[in-house]
Amino acid sequence: MAVEMNVQHDSFLDALPMGWTFDRLKDVVLLRNEKSDLASADEDYLELEDLESGTGRILNRRNTLEVGSAVTLFKKGDVLFGKLRPYLEKFYESEFDGKCTGEILAFKPERILGRFLFFCIGSRWFIELCNALAYGAKMPRVSWPTQLSQFNIPLPSRPEQQRIAAYLDASCAAIDAAVAAKRRQIETLDALRKSTVGQILSQGLRPGQAQKDSGIGSVGRIPANWDVKQLRYVCEVNSGITLQLEKGQSAGDGVRILTVSNITIDGDLDLEDEYYIDPAELTKADT
Repeated sequence: MAVEMNVQHDSFLDALPMGWTFDRLKDVVLLRNEKSDLASADEDYLELEDLESGTGRILNRRNTLEVGSAVTLFKKGDVLFGKLRPYLEKFYESEFDGKCTGEILAFKPERILGRFLFFCIGSRWFIELCNALAYGAKMPRVSWPTQLSQFNIPLPSRPEQQRIAAYLDASCAAIDAAVAAKRRQIETLDALRKSTVGQILSQGLRPGQAQKDSGIGSVGRIPANWDVKQLRYVCEVNSGITLQLEKGQSAGDGVRILTVSNITIDGDLDLEDEYYIDPAELTKADT
């Protein structure tokens, strides 16, 4: 497809196809500003944690009986975006009239197709631009009046927006189906692995050999020439020491300590959170 360069928009949209234009977000959507402080038992309220990261789906709907502040009202067809911690990629095209926390912005599509806007807001360039502009060290967020409202949005013709949205819906559905099938395959293989390990550890490598009752209900029968001993008789357990751990030091600052959180359910190591201790503290603990 031929493209033409347009130097007026930001670097996240360096080139647009021939015939496309762009406009500021505030000129193609209406930001919902209507608020309500009325508590309701209706499950039509969304918090940030109710939006699934990166998928455009919701995980939960709740009521406002315990919400202590005014909430934003949105309508079916509005596109929602979480302005707090934009790197979490919280966005959703609403399928119902409802309410949301003030940390979620609700856009009414006006000069843009809602589904096309949904994909724009969930796209990599939109999220990356938000991350580049977000302010606040602990709770980074983007501002509507000074930042988001000025974002340039690509605008093909409305029929082409419809075709693009339909194509992306079909493509994403196919990808989601493939991911789901792969997950099921992984779950099946994982169950097979665990079953194989359990079988070999209780029956040995020669399934036809003579068996005897292990005396342990969860183990059942075992090879006749095997023994059963309590764990304390076959290994030595360190009773442990109390240590004051520090997170995030460099490796040169101390000795790495593994905690329960570093061990995954599959028996692997997850070192995303690293803890270290001054070697002198270990020396003290030994004496």
